[in-house]
Amino acid sequence: MEGRRTALCFLVVLALLASPTLAERKCYKERFYSMICMKWHCAMECVNQSPDLVLKSAHCTTKHVIMRYCNCEMCTKE
Repeated sequence: MEGRRTALCFLVVLALLASPTLAERKCYKERFYSMICMKWHCAMECVNQSPDLVLKSAHCTTKHVIMRYCNCEMCTKE
């Protein structure tokens, strides 16, 4: 009886570890120069540059009035 209980416990743990729904999404931050620095445009550019990732957030930053950057956080698909 003890052997069955141990085997069942092992199988449950193995099933939980192998479950793709429990896998952690990996996120990456990207930053690139943009002539048009608007939130919607940054979001569109982020998706175009990394079509295999999912957009988590996008925003614009400006340095010295001329330098405009899109900042994106992209995550792997579930």
